[in-house]
Amino acid sequence: IGLEKEIDSSVRFADLKQAPNEFIGRTVMIGGTVIRAKRAEARTEVEVLQLPTEKDGPTTDERLRSEGRFLAFREAFLDPASLPEGTPVTVIGTVTGAATRPLDESTYTYPLLEIKHIIDWSRIAAERRRDRTPAAVNRSNRLSTARLLAAQTSTFSRRATAWRTSSTRVVVFPVPGGP
Repeated sequence: IGLEKEIDSSVRFADLKQAPNEFIGRTVMIGGTVIRAKRAEARTEVEVLQLPTEKDGPTTDERLRSEGRFLAFREAFLDPASLPEGTPVTVIGTVTGAATRPLDESTYTYPLLEIKHIIDWSRIAAERRRDRTPAAVNRSNRLSTARLLAAQTSTFSRRATAWRTSSTRVVVFPVPGGP
């Protein structure tokens, strides 16, 4: 995504939570679980419960390991239904300050991030599962076998061949009257 160079990995969430205004303008990467997403006037806001993360997403779904909450927003339309409650995410965003909002019977100060990129880990996990299904594996094997046979056939002779794919096997038939 090209944002890796912009991310200030020295910013810890605990420090950001304590003094968000000290980090204004810095691009950070924070993961967690969506608490809620809503459309507010001219932007979409996503409230996230921070959780420890690594490059492959949140390392845990244990909410007690959280160091707090943050708000991520996007000026362009982002359908709140696309990030339902409980969705594991990583937000890459620029710190813009803080916002104080009611939370139950008290108030809570949220670090604010303008979203540059958001990763939906549940979607990625679903794609990985789909890529491991027998149909996907067979399709991958079939393509590899076809490429291998194509390379072998072209080195044996100039004889034209026709290809027929049957389930997971590739069968090569000489074309009658071929050169």
